Amino acid sequence: MPTVSVIVPNYNHSRFLQRRIDSLLRQTFQDFELILLEDCSTDDSRSILSLYAKDPRVRIEFNEANSGITFREWNKGVRLARGKYVWIAESDDYADVHLLEKLVAVLDEEPTVTFVYCQSWRLNGLVVPSGSVDAVADAISCLVTHPHECTQMSRMARARACEMFDIEKSMAEIERLVLSANFS
Repeated sequence: MPTVSVIVPNYNHSRFLQRRIDSLLRQTFQDFELILLEDCSTDDSRSILSLYAKDPRVRIEFNEANSGITFREWNKGVRLARGKYVWIAESDDYADVHLLEKLVAVLDEEPTVTFVYCQSWRLNGLVVPSGSVDAVADAISCLVTHPHECTQMSRMARARACEMFDIEKSMAEIERLVLSANFS
């Protein structure tokens, strides 16, 4: 059983996929499985994902019909996950090579911690800090890029915590609570 299940849901992000996947496969912490979920993209995503099919860490799931919402893909990924920890890694981001090493260390050392977060950065010409930082993981720096105006924090959770709720229904409430928390 891998320590971490990394779930990458994808829909029409072919222009980001190679950088995203390569940033995951180059992690300094290597005890992970990579679950790539393809949600019937209309771009070249399927062929890009297929390039990684021979890597033993990679499992690829191609949907027969578009799910209509990313949180359904998150739920699907969690159901497929075999790891002790789960990280949903958005397909239009990329990560510093030390991300898993740092986040896993926090979860391993702090058994009462359920979720860990890292600082996110928006790269839009200049590196601009954005997002919130959890006090437990405030020294971790994760480089992400989004074509959008906002960035999402990279977060990892214990798999048993993900099994306790329906992500599609609960994610909006979790995000509201996290973003309203004062981490100073």
